[in-house]
Amino acid sequence: MKLPTLILCLAFMAMAVPGLAQGIVTPSLLVLNLELVDSSGEVADQREDHERRLAAVREILASELAARDVYAVVDPRPIQAEIDATRQRQYLHACNGCEIRFARDVDADRVLTGHVRKVSSLIMALWVDIRDVDSGRPILRKVLDFRGDTDQAWQRAALYLARELEQLPPEAR
Repeated sequence: MKLPTLILCLAFMAMAVPGLAQGIVTPSLLVLNLELVDSSGEVADQREDHERRLAAVREILASELAARDVYAVVDPRPIQAEIDATRQRQYLHACNGCEIRFARDVDADRVLTGHVRKVSSLIMALWVDIRDVDSGRPILRKVLDFRGDTDQAWQRAALYLARELEQLPPEAR
């Protein structure tokens, strides 16, 4: 094979796989438990339903982001007891840096915190923040409004968020 042909072939291969050509590595991500901020004033005790939905949203985000190769999701089990103890005292999404410490403990590059704000049984919003562990600076914040306090509505919001994150260019993740 002649040198110009070889160079041309290599150039086409580099364009076909831009992540490899640019040396972009999939960052690791610790997905922390999500929380509920409920200002609805509803009388009925829905804690069990909400805890189940929050866990499902966390699991959907972790599994979808890993399956889509958006992030290499890190297992939180080695530090879950510490996460749970912190959640008893304060929200993880507003813990003044504890999320960064948790991510460092499991060698993650990024950490995701989030919460669902419930205004009523109809009006909900999923808030998600991703921070860089080394610098502590925010990488992104997404706020998704969704309608309905049902399993299906929460699942749709989580799946939509995973698709949104996948659409971001790798350097913005």
